Amino acid sequence: SRLVKPHYSYWTAAYLLSQSGARKLLAQRPLSKMMAVDEYLPLMFDKHPNKEWSSYFSPRDLNAFSVSPLLAEPQFYIGQKGYLSDTETSEIIDPETLAQKKKESARNVKQEL
Repeated sequence: SRLVKPHYSYWTAAYLLSQSGARKLLAQRPLSKMMAVDEYLPLMFDKHPNKEWSSYFSPRDLNAFSVSPLLAEPQFYIGQKGYLSDTETSEIIDPETLAQKKKESARNVKQEL
């Protein structure tokens, strides 16, 4: 096995975090800028191809490493029998519809109190 520096990849199958790495990730307040971990990690180690998205995160100085050959990999790939994803077939949520649903939910909670 050898240590390698990863580039942009859209398959976060397994990862380890040091305490300092976890602090760097949390310092960016990722829940206020919701995105898939497959997008967030490459943004934070500055290898994401979308420079506009990168501009919302600073510093982007996470140290990322991988090993070759891989220690963990997906059991199935897209298109293979048995493949299951909770995101591949997700619909895009309209921000206005989401905001309206949040208001309705808050209104229902107040009525129950």
